[in-house]
Amino acid sequence: MFQIQLILIYFFSGWSKSQAPDWVNGVAMHYVVNQSIWARFDLSWMSLSSTCTGLLTYGTLLFESILFPVLVWPRATRIATLMAGLLFHVGIGLSLRIIMFTEVMSVFYLVFLEREHLIFVRDQLRRSVKRQTLRE
Repeated sequence: MFQIQLILIYFFSGWSKSQAPDWVNGVAMHYVVNQSIWARFDLSWMSLSSTCTGLLTYGTLLFESILFPVLVWPRATRIATLMAGLLFHVGIGLSLRIIMFTEVMSVFYLVFLEREHLIFVRDQLRRSVKRQTLRE
C-alpha cells in the first residue's frame, strides 16, 4: 500500500503541476530560485539561464509524472530510479527550505527495497554508527 501511495504522490504532484501554465511553459523553477523565502542560499544566478530553469522545470515534471511511477516497478530499473529520486530530494533538501520533505520522501523509498537491500542498508548504518562511536 505504501508503494502505491508513493507512486500516487509523485504522479498526482506531476499531473497537478502539468495543469499550471508556469510549469507547462517551463518557467516555474525560474520563480522558485528567485524567491529568497524558499531558498537556503542565493539561487538567483540559476535564473540567468532560461535553459537551466527550463531543464529543472521539465525535469521535475518528467520525473514526478512519468519516470518514477513507471521505472520504480521493474527490478532492473528500481535501484537506479530510487537513487535518482534520492538525489532529487537531496537537491531539494540542500537548496530549499522545505522542512522534513526530503527526509520523509527518502524514508518512503525503503518500501521498494527487497530483503537483501534492507540488510545492506542496515549493515551500512551499523558500520557508520560504529565508526562514529570509535571516533568519540
